Amino acid sequence: MESGISLKDFEICRRKFSDYLVLTGLNEASRLTETATLRGFLSSDMYDKLRISIGVEDDTDMDFEQILELIRKFIRSKRNIALDRVLFEQRKQLEGEDFESFLVAIKQIAENADLCEGHCQECTKICTGLRIATKIVSGIKNTETRTKCLAVKAEEFKLGKVVDVCRTCLLYTSDA
Repeated sequence: MESGISLKDFEICRRKFSDYLVLTGLNEASRLTETATLRGFLSSDMYDKLRISIGVEDDTDMDFEQILELIRKFIRSKRNIALDRVLFEQRKQLEGEDFESFLVAIKQIAENADLCEGHCQECTKICTGLRIATKIVSGIKNTETRTKCLAVKAEEFKLGKVVDVCRTCLLYTSDA
């Protein structure tokens, strides 16, 4: 993991590291082994930032998940969150972009933008889902698909339902 890593790439590394621990059986190892393994995945510059800027020494009592969360917060602090929120609000489906790529892009931007911070975990999940669903409807290029999404009843308007409507429309059109 390089020191100039983006938040998006960090989240990918975070998931891959957890998978690595499972695949190697190190998820059953001691906290000390897991954290040493994590440090081994860091570039020299990132290792120094972990120790000096973030303040996590090698003899820490923290587990790897706590350390990764501190790294995430450090990376997040280097970029103005308002920029990510504006990027989310401005995102529209690009010309020639397929729906799945559009969906992935919106979800990644939403992860970085902390759109519904300050809520409990469940409320954040619901709020973020609704924000993403609304962004899909407002940003999708195909007007027929947008119209079908807007026809979804308010009580059913959730991310999964909007995605299903869009994917169903994809079966019948080429630019949904």
